Amino acid sequence: MTETDYNRLVRIVRTVRPDTPLKAAEDIVHETIESILIGERGWPAKVAFPTFLNMAVRSRVNSDRKTQRRWAQIIISPPSATIDREDGAQHDDGVEAIPGNTPGPERIVEASQIVERLHKRFAHMRIESGVIEGLAMGRKASEIIGRLAIPRSRLEKTCAMLRTEAQRIIG
Repeated sequence: MTETDYNRLVRIVRTVRPDTPLKAAEDIVHETIESILIGERGWPAKVAFPTFLNMAVRSRVNSDRKTQRRWAQIIISPPSATIDREDGAQHDDGVEAIPGNTPGPERIVEASQIVERLHKRFAHMRIESGVIEGLAMGRKASEIIGRLAIPRSRLEKTCAMLRTEAQRIIG
């Protein structure tokens, strides 16, 4: 890959997400290339590599943007998440921390920053980090429980703790 190709990929990131700092854009390009090299992302045989790389970077940026919006919804939307019970009933167990019903752009950014802080705070804790990511990906409680191999009570306790921590961050 030439320097021109690399710079083109960085420009793609910054075009799709203009608010992305240069260093973060470079990190996204590196992570995308790494995911291709280690086989996480398959390269279709009939697609030229530069074209595939452009598509992969765009896909990664769009996926990150969707995840950021989901993270914001974890905090903003009432109810932001429901724990599906074995009997089919649901109850609110979200990480709602910002009052109000209609999230504006500033509130989405604020909520995303809060969830980013939660994610950083609990990054070293497998279960807490897994719950945050599971909620961010829009997974149902049963999926999160299955992926993390935890009991329902642990998920409920973790969601309650995340709500409390979000409230503490807000002040």
